[in-house]
Amino acid sequence: MSGNVWRLEAFRALFWMHFVAAVLVPFFTEWGGLTLAQVLTLNAWFMAWNFLLEIPTGAVADFFGRRWSIVLGGAVTALGSLVYASTPRYEVFLVAEVIFALGYTLVSGADEALLYDSLVATGRAGQASRHIARLQAAQLVGLVTGALGGGLIAGAWGVRAPLACQAIPIAAAALLATSLVEPTTPVARTRAVTYRTLLVSGLHRLGRDPRLRVVAADTVLASAFVWTLIWLYQPLLLRAGVSQRWFGVIHAAICVAQIAVLRSIDRLVPIAGGRARYLRLAAAVPALAMLALAWTPPPAATIVLILLAMGIGLTRTPIASSVLNAAADAEGRATLLSTVSMLRTLAVCAVNPVAGALADRSLGTAMQALGLAMLAVAALSPLRERHLAD
Repeated sequence: MSGNVWRLEAFRALFWMHFVAAVLVPFFTEWGGLTLAQVLTLNAWFMAWNFLLEIPTGAVADFFGRRWSIVLGGAVTALGSLVYASTPRYEVFLVAEVIFALGYTLVSGADEALLYDSLVATGRAGQASRHIARLQAAQLVGLVTGALGGGLIAGAWGVRAPLACQAIPIAAAALLATSLVEPTTPVARTRAVTYRTLLVSGLHRLGRDPRLRVVAADTVLASAFVWTLIWLYQPLLLRAGVSQRWFGVIHAAICVAQIAVLRSIDRLVPIAGGRARYLRLAAAVPALAMLALAWTPPPAATIVLILLAMGIGLTRTPIASSVLNAAADAEGRATLLSTVSMLRTLAVCAVNPVAGALADRSLGTAMQALGLAMLAVAALSPLRERHLAD
C-alpha cells in the first residue's frame, strides 16, 4: 500500500502529459477554425458534463473501488484525445469533450481518496496536506513535460499532432494504474449501502456542515475566476507581441511556478500567519496581477504577471482538499471530493462563456472583470482559521 503513493504521483504525471498545452488556443483557432468565444463556450460544455458526471463517477469509485475507476478514467481519456484530433468539426469536438469529461471525472476524487486511504493505512494521515500537494506537483510535472514536448511535436507535424500524440502517455497511465492496491474492501462488498445512497451522500455531507460549506465556497469561487486564465493567457501573450513558438516554454514556466509554490506551502503558510490568511493572499495577489494585465503591459511584464497570477491562483486547492479529506469517512471520501469538484466545474461553466464574450470584444475588459471578481473573493470570503482545522 505504501507503493500507492509513488504510483499515484506517476499516474498523475502521465495522465496530465498534455502535449496540446503548447498550442492550446492555436489548436482551436487555427486548426479548428473557432473564435475565442466559441473556444470558451466549448470548454463550458465540457464543464457542464463534468458537473453531470462528477457524482455518478465519484460513487463508482466508492462502490466498485478507486483503482478500477482510475484505470477506466485513463483509458477513456486516451480515447477522447484520438476522437478530438480526428477531424476539425465542431460536432466532433462536442462529442470528444463528453468523452474527456467522463474520463476526467472517473479519476477526479478517486486518486486523492485512494492516496488518503493509503496514508491512513500506513500511519501517515498527518502528512495528507503535503502528499496531496505532491500529487498536484506531479500533475504539473506532466504538464511541463507535455508543454515542452508538445512544442516540438507541433513544430514538426503541426498544431493537430500534439493532441493525437498525448493519447500515448495517458494510455500508459491507465496501464500503470492496474498495479494500484486497494487498502480496504470495496464498499459494495462490506456494507449494505445502496448505489443511490452513495450518490447523494456528498451533497448531504456539505449540507449539514457549515464549516465545510465555507471551505468549499471559497475554493469554488476562486478557482472559477482564475481557471479562465488557462484559455486567455496565450491571447494575452499574442497581444503583447510574444511569438507563438514560445508558448510551450511559457506554459512550462507556468507549471514550474505552480510546482515551486506547492512545494513551499508548508513554509508559506506560517509566513502568511496561518492557512486562512494564506488563502486570502493567494486570491488577492492573482487578482491584482489580472487587473495589471488589463492595461497591455510590455512582453516581459506580461509574462511575469501571468506567472504570478497562475502560479499562485491555481495552487490554492491542496489546503482545502486536506480539510475535506479529514472530514469525510473512508467510504464516502471520493464522493465528497467529487461533490466539491462538481460545484467548481459548475462555476467555471457559468464564468467561461461570459469571459469569452468579453475577451472577443476586449481582452482588457475581460481581465478587469476577472480581477475585480477575484479581489471580491479575497475581501469578502468568510473563511477563517477555525474553518480549516483538520
